[in-house]
Amino acid sequence: MLNIQKATPADRNLRTLHHSDMVFHDALAWAAEGENRFFVTNPNGEDYILEYTRNMDLFPVEARAYLKLTDGKDVFPPYLRYDESDVEKLCLAYLRGFDEAMFEAIDEYALVCARLLLEYTEAKVWFTDERARWFLPASEHLHIVEALPKDPQTKDRTTLYVIPGIIETGYTRKDYSYMSSMPLFHNVFFWQWLTDKPFEQIRYVEMILYRDLGLGAILNRVYSYNRLFSQKGWKAFLSPGSSRYSDDLLMRYFAVDGRPADSNEENTIVADNMSPLITTWQFQQYGQGIEADIFRPEFRAQLEEYAEAVLCGRKTLGVLIRGSDYVASKLMGVNLQATPEQMLPLIDQWIEEDGYEIVFLATEDRDAYEKLRQHYGKKLRAISQERFAVSDFKDVTLISELEKEKNSPEQYQDAVEDTTVNYIYAIYTLSRCESLIGSGVNNGYNMALSLNGGKYRRVYQFLVGVR
Repeated sequence: MLNIQKATPADRNLRTLHHSDMVFHDALAWAAEGENRFFVTNPNGEDYILEYTRNMDLFPVEARAYLKLTDGKDVFPPYLRYDESDVEKLCLAYLRGFDEAMFEAIDEYALVCARLLLEYTEAKVWFTDERARWFLPASEHLHIVEALPKDPQTKDRTTLYVIPGIIETGYTRKDYSYMSSMPLFHNVFFWQWLTDKPFEQIRYVEMILYRDLGLGAILNRVYSYNRLFSQKGWKAFLSPGSSRYSDDLLMRYFAVDGRPADSNEENTIVADNMSPLITTWQFQQYGQGIEADIFRPEFRAQLEEYAEAVLCGRKTLGVLIRGSDYVASKLMGVNLQATPEQMLPLIDQWIEEDGYEIVFLATEDRDAYEKLRQHYGKKLRAISQERFAVSDFKDVTLISELEKEKNSPEQYQDAVEDTTVNYIYAIYTLSRCESLIGSGVNNGYNMALSLNGGKYRRVYQFLVGVR
């Protein structure tokens, strides 16, 4: 991102650029060569400095490590090249959702997006900095004022409020009307980051997923990617060998497709970094959930038959407890899960208030299962499966690693399939319960909610912090 700064006499020794509608692009061309400060002569006002900082370098070191997730890729691309006139590859639908825009920020990204608002929408645009006139066309919709007419506390979501810096991405609060300028720009230009191919040439998107993703996250990504890209007429498929699960397993049980026979370099783009897509307003319009058609028809019928056999029409409270490897991993940034002792009072309360006849427990944690079995006796139902205790994880941190340690290479794939299928049976049965209590933030809870389709009587997710 390019920031605008006051020039000093000493700055005249820097590379000199001339102010124009292309000055940001001129500076970025040199930034690509390693330069980061530029002196700009300005016939419309004061001379000024443009200072370039790579987007991910704007984050503190500790935040950068967390935001890059597992594969070390940028969450916010550097955007050294972009084209404001390539309307097909701009997410103008996002900007058109606003009646007005208030800019506290004045930098490259704020000004580029303000110009697009003035050109392609009817929104009124407000700045408190006179320098905005240097970069924006004269318009009856542009207002330069001493104080913005609204503040974030009084505005509604038809007002876009843009602040300096990088602290508000919109993603965590699911509010894309209050944004920092960098994620604002990304929300508009992300298609240009994704590909430089003409849209009409594209038929397929090859998905390369982070290898440590669990099954719920994989199915969520496949489903959401296809919903997103289908709006462009593209079909998403899973890149061979791109997850810790075998392609055969995924395609046998789930509506996951492999590479089409006619996919080639000309008609296929590669999506090997999920984070920049997931954070966008556009992606969020298509949801983060899945529906039952993610399962192959025969497997779906088996899941439904099992759920009916377990529940037998009785009032059932579903309980999901993640433990074992969530506890053993000790990874920073992992959402902590509530213990059975923390959850039991609420489970008991709901049983008394709503009259649940049985409790269906989904857990891979042997200790959690034993605690609830002792507490509820014959009232408890659970999948018959191998479970693990934290004490099992001596030299490993994940269930998948423990399975490799305990099984020969020939047995390992069978063990993974058993674990996977049992997990899906448990989550699907949870989705057919009347209410749901979850131990914390995890993909299983989200998957059960999504498959339930909003029919739960009530739900509760424990939030006990982040490690």
